[in-house]
Amino acid sequence: MLGVILGLIVAYLAYSSGILSQFGIGSTAVTQSGPPVQVVAPNVAAIQAQAATSSAVLSGVSVGLNAIPVAGPAISAAFKALSSVLLAASAARAKAATTENAAVAAGIPGWDTAVGQIAAAYNSGSITYTQAQQLFVTTLQNFWAEMQGKIQSGRNGCNYGANCPPSVNPSSDQSTAIVGASNYCSGSIGAACCVGCADLSLSVANLQWAVGQAAKTGSPANAFIQTVFASKYGGANRAAYNVTFTPPVVG
Repeated sequence: MLGVILGLIVAYLAYSSGILSQFGIGSTAVTQSGPPVQVVAPNVAAIQAQAATSSAVLSGVSVGLNAIPVAGPAISAAFKALSSVLLAASAARAKAATTENAAVAAGIPGWDTAVGQIAAAYNSGSITYTQAQQLFVTTLQNFWAEMQGKIQSGRNGCNYGANCPPSVNPSSDQSTAIVGASNYCSGSIGAACCVGCADLSLSVANLQWAVGQAAKTGSPANAFIQTVFASKYGGANRAAYNVTFTPPVVG
């Protein structure tokens, strides 16, 4: 029973990520014209309760170390399932894009979609705030993996994100800026480095701060997602937006 329920969770996440649309199944891919539509998760509380109960009956063991009995294993399973979905979607984008501009163009809406899925999972109680923070870092790692071998010669000054400059103020839900932002996106900093370091990296810092703030205070917190501007080489503008984290109600 537990395997069937977790299978449904994986299938739902795969459907919402847009992976199946490559085969003419499910929803169409997210575009770059604006912020993503946040994914509305299924009744995760009910799924978790049934999955946890089935697991306890089958195994006959106690999970008393969890604050709420048998909630931990279900949350862990949801975290692993979402991680797998995000990785599969990223791998598909990496395979489809053959140039830097194409990889960036696909990577931005892909990142937006992943952020929406993670936020929805946290808000519904299916993952913890520390798992959400970890997954936000994963979205950035996935973006740089998609850029591997595609950045133009002389334009990889960020070394696939390894040399991104730090944020001026990562503990903020407002627009932040990297050190020397006024002239960062020039010279050896091409499209991938500019978007990855000046937009996505800063947004991830805001996301990590906001979800942690929501968990610690018990009140909603917003994360500001940076604007992405089209360049002379192509691409499309993607407006800034906010992601709201609302701590799930337990019990």
